[in-house]
Amino acid sequence: MVGRTRAAAGGAVRGVGNRLLAGFPVGELRRLLPSAETVALAYNDRLFARGATARHVFFPQHGIIALVHRLADGATVQVAAIGDAGAAGIAGVVGDTTYRLDGIVQNAGTALRLDAGELHDAIRRSPRLAAIMMQDLARRCLETAQNIACNAHHSIEQRLARWLVAAHDGAGRDALTVSHAFLSMMLGTQRTGITAALGALKQARLVDTRYGGVTVRDRKRLAAVACPCYRTVRRLYAGVAADRPHR
Repeated sequence: MVGRTRAAAGGAVRGVGNRLLAGFPVGELRRLLPSAETVALAYNDRLFARGATARHVFFPQHGIIALVHRLADGATVQVAAIGDAGAAGIAGVVGDTTYRLDGIVQNAGTALRLDAGELHDAIRRSPRLAAIMMQDLARRCLETAQNIACNAHHSIEQRLARWLVAAHDGAGRDALTVSHAFLSMMLGTQRTGITAALGALKQARLVDTRYGGVTVRDRKRLAAVACPCYRTVRRLYAGVAADRPHR
């Protein structure tokens, strides 16, 4: 993380920049914000690691945090992508003491970092907040299930196109900072497969590649190549409240 600052509190509850957090009951949000920190998210930064003590929860404002499962042999695969409609690292608020996944920055940006213990106490006080977090957890489970099916049934090219379109959404620009090694880690496949799939997308004039990056040339056609899972997961989060705190 590049840096951190204290988040604004008091009447600034409407500008938190994360749709899930903005839907918290106003009273609980005002209790939580004074101790929250705004942290810079740097590409490929590991925010938390599997097995580490679950001390914090991250609410992205800009950028994406990938949740990555690591097998005993070191193989990895992305199981969920957390943007401004969700929270990453919620193990500490659902009764766990350690993180069960790695949290790695997919798209650079910023996030509000809350103390897991304070958020856990707020959930115990507020049934409405508990329901909000349970809804987020349910969406995360559905996204994970969708990704399992996607990895089993869709081609590397379809999955790569889906990943790039989602990253394009999170970045808000055509030039994406991403390496072949990072894509291999996220998609759970060999770098040779990534190279071949990127080559096919480049030949179709959908993307350009450079060292350490990919530029989206034709997002509409790239989205058409992506598997239907992109639209399915996008719909999961479309209904998350806009910047409107609950009373």
